[in-house]
Amino acid sequence: MLAAFGMVLGCAGTSLAQKVKERLDRASVAIGKGDFDGAETDINEVLKKEANNAFALNMRALINSNRKNYDQAIVDVTKAIELYPNISPFYFSRAGIYIKLQKWNAAISDLDNAIKYGFNASDCYMNRGFINEQLNNPQAAIADYRRTLELSLPSDYAKNDLAKKALDRLLSKQSKDAQAVLTPEAAKTKQSLDLANDLINKGDLNAASKILSDIFKTEPRNATVFYLDGLIQYKQGKFPLAYIDASAAIKLDPNVAEYYYLRGISTLCDPEIWNIGEKRLAGKDFDMAIKLNSNYADAFRERSAVDFFWDGGDQGYGNQVYIRNIRRSIDLNPKDGEAYFGNYILDKPTSFC
Repeated sequence: MLAAFGMVLGCAGTSLAQKVKERLDRASVAIGKGDFDGAETDINEVLKKEANNAFALNMRALINSNRKNYDQAIVDVTKAIELYPNISPFYFSRAGIYIKLQKWNAAISDLDNAIKYGFNASDCYMNRGFINEQLNNPQAAIADYRRTLELSLPSDYAKNDLAKKALDRLLSKQSKDAQAVLTPEAAKTKQSLDLANDLINKGDLNAASKILSDIFKTEPRNATVFYLDGLIQYKQGKFPLAYIDASAAIKLDPNVAEYYYLRGISTLCDPEIWNIGEKRLAGKDFDMAIKLNSNYADAFRERSAVDFFWDGGDQGYGNQVYIRNIRRSIDLNPKDGEAYFGNYILDKPTSFC
């Protein structure tokens, strides 16, 4: 935002522009620390010199919103929007105020504009998903929460967890509604898939494979069939086939963490894949699995393998990320011997620092 501010002031005197920028930089830091009085002092100084400084007006709106002076906050940020109608964060700021006032339609309109003008941040979709839930638009909310998970960082555990729980809640309700009208054929398919999964866990891969083949004859686009067949291929050491199955499952349903995990471990285990770039692609699959399930201990453990061996080795950034992910895995599953061994490699404590 302040970079754009610097461009807007390109024609102004260098000294004045620099002083204004310094005050706004300082105000931004103060707002981040919750020092609204300190931020307000700098903002007011800027507005004395430049009454129509849109960025200062937006910051003052944020302060007034936190103080629950919503009317004045809307006045300030609306003026900022009128001055620069293509600056997306201004719309996001006003949407936040409307959310506090439970003016859902106005908030959605501003979030739509924020996205339209390039503010493609996960927070936009997270907030819009919440509003769509309030407006009883479950399909729109599901789409927004999914987009949130696609855009947010894997390390943003809190946001990912909220989005995943909201998504699970909505999908669970959909599933229950669908179960209420489940056809006898669909109920039979579900029962067969559950049985195949149990057989795979027990090691009876041939029996499970036969069940899946029968289902595939009538449901060739069933994502779960591809996933379970992929598990069988993986357990038999047929990693390229497991990768293909997992990819097919992802294409049919891109919102299941286990599908990404299976494709990731298939890439890591395939002895024919030595290209570093391809190995790093496994890291992207583990990242997506973590986004969809922020408590997926195995995904954190395998992501750490990518960090250690292919994303920096035992030095620099890769090392630090490796430590974070392996310890996160141990924290989620203290009984995982593989994770403890991975932690032992670096001779580090087996708990978070």
